[in-house]
Amino acid sequence: AGVAAVLSASVFVGVAAFGGTTAGTFTLKPGGSATAESDAGLTNGQASVTYTLPGRPVGNSLYLGLELRRSNSTMLRAKARILPDGKVTVDTSKVVNNAETSLGSKAVPATVGAGTTTLTLEAYVKGTSPTALGVRVYPAGTKAPDWQYTATGNHGITNSGKVRAWAYLSKLATAPMTRATSSVGWTRSVTS
Repeated sequence: AGVAAVLSASVFVGVAAFGGTTAGTFTLKPGGSATAESDAGLTNGQASVTYTLPGRPVGNSLYLGLELRRSNSTMLRAKARILPDGKVTVDTSKVVNNAETSLGSKAVPATVGAGTTTLTLEAYVKGTSPTALGVRVYPAGTKAPDWQYTATGNHGITNSGKVRAWAYLSKLATAPMTRATSSVGWTRSVTS
């Protein structure tokens, strides 16, 4: 069991980062990203973010994620990829100087409809050598499934860093994503 934190709300548009907040609204243009940084730092723990989407991406994918453990320009990221047909995959990756290396991915049964869809994305990180990074995504308000994908290895990041919600719309998308919202929560200890 861990201690949950509920923090204040704010707004983020385009590429923005803000401290001390865990909720916001963003608009993404093709090739654009947005981040929301909380004051929560996790060495071992679990984080969650709930995204409310106005529909599916058009022309290419939308990525929604959580960034855990960060040291300078290196971080671990857990994310969901939303395809234009509404199908969803989960993925874990290591990011070094903005270059992302996938640690693996898996298709999941969640889908995004043509209208408003709300998804919960959860991730955990634990251990140092090796480190385990897990991810799952599911419709908000429903029972959480088992962890859908876990990557274990020596990823070389032991600093806690601050939990960040992250979103990116492919540069190949043909329309912006507008009025998407997110809220972030976290716990200090891993739960299953």
